[in-house]
Amino acid sequence: DNDPRLPITLRANGAKRDGGTDDTAAIQAVFNSLPNDGTILLAAGQNCKITSTIQIYNRANITVMGPGVNGNDSTGTPAFTWGGAAGGTMFDLGRVRSSRFANFTLNPVNANVSMLVEQNIGGGFLSSDNLFENLNFQGGTNNASYIAIDIDNVSQANNEWHRIIHCAFEGFTQTYGSRVGTVLYLGHANVKQVIFENNMVFGFSTGINVNAGSFRAKTNRWFSVDTIYKGSISDAVEV
Repeated sequence: DNDPRLPITLRANGAKRDGGTDDTAAIQAVFNSLPNDGTILLAAGQNCKITSTIQIYNRANITVMGPGVNGNDSTGTPAFTWGGAAGGTMFDLGRVRSSRFANFTLNPVNANVSMLVEQNIGGGFLSSDNLFENLNFQGGTNNASYIAIDIDNVSQANNEWHRIIHCAFEGFTQTYGSRVGTVLYLGHANVKQVIFENNMVFGFSTGINVNAGSFRAKTNRWFSVDTIYKGSISDAVEV
């Protein structure tokens, strides 16, 4: 009964999940205590307001997931909504490997980044082999700097083999026809073999922007995207 690897919930650890209460401290405490191989289960319909970055550092084989729904339908899925200052980052995954994030919605409002995957902290793990599955990324307000998933924007060392599959990226703002930001940004030569497959993208300025690094894209659906691939895209494969 005291096995720390048993699934835990945000509610049991003090998060109100009502969309109005600031749940940042409660959620951060859960991740701070989450062991390797641990699981956080998210309840259908919950909406967690966060006002500063949730830091997930030096973890392996963790799972954060809601109920089994399709990422292309966000109805009733658990959500995290940004309530902090403009230009923030919702989640920072530093040296996280072989972990799964699935079946929930991220609503950035006026944040700049929904998911940052990086290596800028000390620790023994390399960021690698993470799975982002059935996630719904909302586009937020009209923010040209917005990036849904930012992989290794400013750091070094290998950051590789992440898989982004069956996710929905919905970029249209309240003003119909306005397109915002970037879906996926690769920021360093050591970002390698990112897999972007079977996703739906709607209403973004840029799909995949490669400053440096490599990726594979396959069987995605692109709707109202100004530029699907941008930058160094010699590795792009779209089938």
